[in-house]
Amino acid sequence: MKSKFLFVAIFAFLSILGCKKDGIAATERLIPNTWKLNKYSVNSIDKTSSLVIRDFTEKLEDESYWGYSYWCIDSNQDSIVERFSTYQIYADGDSVSFYASYLIPLTVEDTIDGYRYCKITLLSRKNFTYEFQLKGRLHKFEMVKI
Repeated sequence: MKSKFLFVAIFAFLSILGCKKDGIAATERLIPNTWKLNKYSVNSIDKTSSLVIRDFTEKLEDESYWGYSYWCIDSNQDSIVERFSTYQIYADGDSVSFYASYLIPLTVEDTIDGYRYCKITLLSRKNFTYEFQLKGRLHKFEMVKI
């Protein structure tokens, strides 16, 4: 009886290990979507109400080269749109960099300029959360799929 139990336990353990996917493969499969900013925080403090933009949306396509677009509405009610920019997922699967050729104003104090190297902290079918350093502070974007 013990040997049957041991065999079943080993088989179950090996089955679970065999089902585990490489982090980058899972990331590559989930990241191409259209994501809208749901919550913005700085050093773990919610700053969503301080944003000078609204409706910040990112679209990531299957191809990282020319596969990143974003848009939002600034404080003057003008649309900021950039299409066919780039993003890259790094081999460890837990980070991504974005390139934006236009300035993206976040708050009165903070503006995104150029590259953003971001650590992915959550990626699921419905949520994409990443954080990045800007002016020595940790900024976090909590995105939802639209």
